[in-house]
Amino acid sequence: VLVYQVGSHAAALVCLRADDLRVFPLAAPQELERAAEVFARTAFDLTARDAELERAGQRAYELLLAPAAEALAGVKRLVLVGAGRFGRMPFAALVVPGEEALARRHLAQRFELAFAPTLGALTAARAAPAAGRSVSLGCDGAGTFAPELVAHFGLGGLARLTRAEAEAKAVARALGGRAVHGREATEE
Repeated sequence: VLVYQVGSHAAALVCLRADDLRVFPLAAPQELERAAEVFARTAFDLTARDAELERAGQRAYELLLAPAAEALAGVKRLVLVGAGRFGRMPFAALVVPGEEALARRHLAQRFELAFAPTLGALTAARAAPAAGRSVSLGCDGAGTFAPELVAHFGLGGLARLTRAEAEAKAVARALGGRAVHGREATEE
């Protein structure tokens, strides 16, 4: 669990593991927020060049996660607490500097990521399910991307999410709902 503690003049990253707790000082809050905003703007800009995205993603990683990189060795799942402070920054797309292997370059390729607004949200009792029947959507991604996104991000060779249907069915079973998948998984 990584907890972002950001004040008006100082910031720190608290790393909680089953057997360890460590605190890592971070850059000034204004610098963190600026890097997060630049990366978010660049990541969501369809006209941004790959080099700009890499640069902004590496800078945000260096400021927001690199100080704790050593403590993350052997970790498979990261829960980011308080990361909402950084707005719409796509943490999953952060770029790990120096990583040449494309399959390990982005944070989401190294860790299973989850987010929580507070530590209390992680330990709070879960509310009873809402009334009504839940719907679980499973879309394998085949043919669902807008042509301009396919071209800009090079999604043409992107592998289908082969487990999407099975996962949608498992969620539906767990929640007592129904699964919608394949061609049935539309916005409507």
